[in-house]
Amino acid sequence: MDFYVGLSTNGTFIDPSNIDKIAELNFNYVGISLDGIGETHNRFRRKASAFKATLEGIHLCKSKDLKVDIRFTITQENRQDLPALLKFQKAEHIDRFYSQLLEGSWIDGVFRGVLRFGISRGYLFW
Repeated sequence: MDFYVGLSTNGTFIDPSNIDKIAELNFNYVGISLDGIGETHNRFRRKASAFKATLEGIHLCKSKDLKVDIRFTITQENRQDLPALLKFQKAEHIDRFYSQLLEGSWIDGVFRGVLRFGISRGYLFW
């Protein structure tokens, strides 16, 4: 029986000490969460170097020819980064882009409300 096996991670703990072991496990995909570009991602992760560490994890996975997808949860606080993330996916040759909509979000302990959206003529708008 065949199973789809994926690794879902924020990518920050993928480093030279463990990338060979990760590659040996033969995951179908390594799904890496990105909450935005640069400071947006850092703010969501509450760590100044989170974006840099995540990028290093992505690059290590790609260096081992692992299939990588970006996982992006759209919120009121990061929706502006969606176009830049799609450009990043293309520039970095990321295999897939997966997104989901969070109808409310907690940032720094504060609930930021409901994100409303619609689709019209192929465009996502709020």
